[in-house]
Amino acid sequence: MVPTHRNLLHEFSHTEVAAYSNPSEKQAIITFLDSNADQYTKDKVKTLEGLFGSKDIPQNKNIEFINIDLNQDNFFRKFFYGHFFTVYVAYYLGIHSDVEGRDLISIAAKNPWWSQRNIELHPKCVDIPAELKG
Repeated sequence: MVPTHRNLLHEFSHTEVAAYSNPSEKQAIITFLDSNADQYTKDKVKTLEGLFGSKDIPQNKNIEFINIDLNQDNFFRKFFYGHFFTVYVAYYLGIHSDVEGRDLISIAAKNPWWSQRNIELHPKCVDIPAELKG
């Protein structure tokens, strides 16, 4: 799993960093810290915190940098804690922002199983048809 983590941090550094250059809207960066992480990962998080965590830098005024220590006792508990924490945050931010989704990811990926419409029509998620109607 470490190469996956490394790749995600690496790609984050190429893409999302530009969005945090000087945001006009409030933004947050949440990192999950694992005492078992390798040095590359720890250093990458320190670099991101150095770039975006200081309020002494005027462009960071709308950025909150939050570290969450993973103190669960094994890899799977840490993994699923981080996963479900992120899912819950995304869910409640979606409710708070009150926007209507267009299921673009489901349609583009030709994956009907997680479209909002199909979840509403098939709440048990076991009888979803194989094709999405766009």
